[in-house]
Amino acid sequence: MKWECLSNSGSEKSHSRVRYPALFLSSHPGLILSCLKSLEPSPMAASSSRSLLQSLKNIFKKPWEITGPCASPEYRDALPLATEYRLHCPATTAAKAIIPTSDPETVYDIKYFPRDGRHNRPPVKRTVLKKADVEQLMAEKTQFQFPPVYLTRKVEEDYNACGGGYQK
Repeated sequence: MKWECLSNSGSEKSHSRVRYPALFLSSHPGLILSCLKSLEPSPMAASSSRSLLQSLKNIFKKPWEITGPCASPEYRDALPLATEYRLHCPATTAAKAIIPTSDPETVYDIKYFPRDGRHNRPPVKRTVLKKADVEQLMAEKTQFQFPPVYLTRKVEEDYNACGGGYQK
């Protein structure tokens, strides 16, 4: 599209190629109108060019005549209200997190030390002495046995497994 019109000084003619006519038309409406006035080819087409010029004047307005989108009754403010902007607190979780390793069916039992004897110890034997058992032991006692047994709540025997299975 080639335009021939007067430049800003008004004395010289300039040829300009317009790549984006819509952007050019919206940014320079006065220049466009002056170019269209200078393009009138013949008196016969003068009436059609005037009607075209009048329709273009109605379509393209000066920048100060455009009121903008906020003048429309359907305009909605772009800034949201505080209740619309953040509905939930950032630290609030909508649903409880599902951890796949917390279900016993999904946990794979890994034996890291399958041949380590310290991890295959026999279970700890616990013997609970009650008062009747201690009295029976004292009645069976002879003269040359160990000193009397003190009554305690429980006695643990653990096959020399002190310190988690390590021996001195």
